[in-house]
Amino acid sequence: MLGSPLFSGEETLSNFPFFDLSQNRTRREFLDLAGRKIRVRDAHVRDAVALLEYNRNIDSESRFLSREPGEMDLTVDEERGWIDSLLKQENALILVAVHGDRVVGMLDFVGGTWSRIRHSGEFGISVAQEYWNAGIGSVLLDSLIDWAYKGGIIRKLRLRVLASNQAAIALYKKKGFEVEGLHPHEVRIGGENFSLLSMGLVLE
Repeated sequence: MLGSPLFSGEETLSNFPFFDLSQNRTRREFLDLAGRKIRVRDAHVRDAVALLEYNRNIDSESRFLSREPGEMDLTVDEERGWIDSLLKQENALILVAVHGDRVVGMLDFVGGTWSRIRHSGEFGISVAQEYWNAGIGSVLLDSLIDWAYKGGIIRKLRLRVLASNQAAIALYKKKGFEVEGLHPHEVRIGGENFSLLSMGLVLE
């Protein structure tokens, strides 16, 4: 998973309601493996504060991210701008998984800029630690793949993952992704070097 920005600013979650049904479309609603009702939907600029808070929290929960805690430091306005830029692109997507009024997972995908590469792109995905191993990541991936198939633009999905993250790699393989390359010493965590795998899924 590539990093998303951190919380900054004085605004609170209550100022930005999650569900604006006139502008957001629910992609999936389901019970996770712990019996919690989860909604996966398109993100909106109103989610900026919640997403910043979410990313601040996951930075301290997982060593599988590409950043250290505190390294991403966008303002709320900058986060809104990032979300808005993705919403305006036909070959980009940003999804959130929500439990009640809390973001518990997210996925962002960005396709290529130029005509020769706009059919492919890379995504990052994360889930809050409290919600690991509950099927949320699987549903986020299914939603991405479904969007790509139906949209008719994206024909290849790519990702990079730590080679030591066997649980994530197993999930990607289950969804049809194949390993395309090994990148030794690509990430350095706590003075130790780690390898990345690049994986891809061709949509035919």
